[in-house]
Amino acid sequence: MSDVTAVHQAAAACYDRMARQHARDQTSSETPFRHFNNFVKKSLIQTALDNARANGTSNAAVLDLASGRGGDLMKWCFGQSPKLSKSTAKLTRKELTKASEYHCYDISPQSIEGARQRAEESLSDAQAKEMSCSFEVANCFDESFLQETLSQHSKFGAFDIITIQFAFHYACSSDDRVRMVLRYCLAALAPGGLFVATMVNSEKVRAAVDVTTGVVNGGKFKIEFRRPLGDGTSEPSELPPFQASSLQLGAQYRFFLEDFVDCDEYFVPIEDLRRIASEVGFEEDVGKPFDTYINAYRMDPKNLVLSADDKELTSLYRTVLLRKPGGLKAVSTTDADSGSRFAAFRR
Repeated sequence: MSDVTAVHQAAAACYDRMARQHARDQTSSETPFRHFNNFVKKSLIQTALDNARANGTSNAAVLDLASGRGGDLMKWCFGQSPKLSKSTAKLTRKELTKASEYHCYDISPQSIEGARQRAEESLSDAQAKEMSCSFEVANCFDESFLQETLSQHSKFGAFDIITIQFAFHYACSSDDRVRMVLRYCLAALAPGGLFVATMVNSEKVRAAVDVTTGVVNGGKFKIEFRRPLGDGTSEPSELPPFQASSLQLGAQYRFFLEDFVDCDEYFVPIEDLRRIASEVGFEEDVGKPFDTYINAYRMDPKNLVLSADDKELTSLYRTVLLRKPGGLKAVSTTDADSGSRFAAFRR
């Protein structure tokens, strides 16, 4: 078994445990941090649907890789472009862009089963008819999945949106693997389609890591990079110091997030991701750090108040938005986190 496969299988076991835990305890779904994450993801979904609409699509096909327990299912079901408002409430379905297909893959069998149950329990007959869903167990970042499953999918080359939420770092063990995943994602998208991801913010990690130990300590999380192993007989305190130069693409670290994650992941410098994305053919990334969404989040009184630890945790993540060239010319889009106008994608 390769080291990468071992990391992926350990991640699957971790998320299986979390799926069982959260099935028993639903209170965690309303923690301020998860509430904020959902706000960011709704903003990303809005941007993705707006892009699909600008590209001339009314029925968007969505591919969700590492989809987890289906937490985004209803966000995609209710999402629409233009965004629901008093002025758009009377538009007919033909005048809207909505997700009409939602295809989910995840390495965790328990998570996929949870997602399937969520769909059965949450979607009305009318909603299920309007947005067809599929749920399959698969290692989304394995070469065999990309070559034998994804490339044979009936929508390969016609997906309007590919989304990878809080999981892309598992695909980043090396330059070659990142390149392989992005190359297949590019091929899976329709011209003008959008790749949307959330991942650990490499700039934040670099700024916060203890250069002697390779550890980032947060109020609710901990990141610990692997240190040199010495001669195999040394005590941990006697191991060689952490080298900041080791913070390169594929550097392995242990990530602990209270109540949610405790497994190995891979470091992904944003500059390397952008370079590889450009080399395989994507347009320029217009993603940004999570903490840039905080001001917009605060404006809604229904949102939960973020503690200091929550705010620190939000700064640990960023978004990635990559567009496949082609399709119709994208228009200026309202950025849901600030209300400002910006040219989302330039051709």
